[in-house]
Amino acid sequence: MSSEPAPPSGAMPVYMPEPTAPQCRGAKMKRHLNPTALMLATLAALLSPVAASCDSQPGYTLPPPAIGRVGRAQIFDYRLKDKSVLIGRRDFIWNASGPPIPVWSTNYIAADRDLDRTHTLAWFEANHPDWIVYGCDGVPTDEYGDVYISVDITRPEVREALFEQGVVAKTAKRPVQSIGVDNLDNTNSFRECGVRQGGALKKNYSGRRVDPSFAQHQADWMAWLAPRVHARGLALTGNLSYNGGDRASYWKIAHNLDVILDETGFERKCRPIMLDGQWLDRITLFRDVARAKPLVVIEQVCPTLPEITPATIAWSLANYLLIKEDRTYLALTPEIQPYGALDDFPELYLNIGAAAGPLSERGGVYYRRFERALALVNPSSRSQATFEVEGGGWKDEATGISQAGSITLPPATAMVLVKGP
Repeated sequence: MSSEPAPPSGAMPVYMPEPTAPQCRGAKMKRHLNPTALMLATLAALLSPVAASCDSQPGYTLPPPAIGRVGRAQIFDYRLKDKSVLIGRRDFIWNASGPPIPVWSTNYIAADRDLDRTHTLAWFEANHPDWIVYGCDGVPTDEYGDVYISVDITRPEVREALFEQGVVAKTAKRPVQSIGVDNLDNTNSFRECGVRQGGALKKNYSGRRVDPSFAQHQADWMAWLAPRVHARGLALTGNLSYNGGDRASYWKIAHNLDVILDETGFERKCRPIMLDGQWLDRITLFRDVARAKPLVVIEQVCPTLPEITPATIAWSLANYLLIKEDRTYLALTPEIQPYGALDDFPELYLNIGAAAGPLSERGGVYYRRFERALALVNPSSRSQATFEVEGGGWKDEATGISQAGSITLPPATAMVLVKGP
């Protein structure tokens, strides 16, 4: 499973930019128009939403569509000496490094941490003490046990500093198609509380995990950042967590993102991470996300690479196929030291064909038909489910065993059927 099979011939074209908005030529054309034509052109520009924003927004690109196949994502590439191995194998690179290659890529900025290692806690206390975010216990927030300091994104000067650090400086060194904002969250997972002003703690948030103010500030920050990123011809990608229940706050943040990346996925430690109602809540949300925007799903399938088997991949792949649209991408990785290498799997190169129907449910099995594939998921934690397969020529992708008629799926299992040769 750790080998790197060559992608099938013609499986994926080299990335070519696909502008989401027309490039602006109106200003250059106006000097050639007579007064009447100029007046009409100006009126048309005012009435057209696209034309009205054209002069100020040069347009950006989205990841290339993956039609009739699995969209493929690479999460970091720093373990690869030769980045060109990703050409033809990946549609999307999160936080690319090294010389640019013709694959749609992002640079990296943290949602609310300063990634300059010289900006230690002592540095902030000496230079910007009112930027430091504290918990309600008065201790600086420790988000991931790393050295980076959490900063107050409600302050305009903090936003400017992060923009200069993560967008201006980085894109000057390495051209990319997008800025990727890491660790956005619709819940206050690290119990941020506020900042110190005049020696006292000024609360921005309650300190509770579910806090509408926290999600609103994250949404406001992305609303501030998006037009500035777009003005540079870049898309805005966000690693946005969904922790269940509060969809409204999730969509507030997602609204200003052009591409959404989800790092949780559907599987960890070789088993589903959620079942029953939690699974249904998540799968229907991401079905809607994929319909609206490009979506990247990261599946940290098992703790280590040798543990990842076709059987474990079946759950991740089937869930991905339930929500897949033309710009939905999948990354399969191990959980321990998961990122930066090229972990390639034959399942990523399946010829599934076009979708032949939406996500549906029958007898407890959630399924989705494609021209050459059929995804089946039983998300129940307790009950087995039976599905009647129509037609012949199907085989279980994980085992190669032919399947026809009635298929029984035990609890918390999935199957991907493909058309046999």
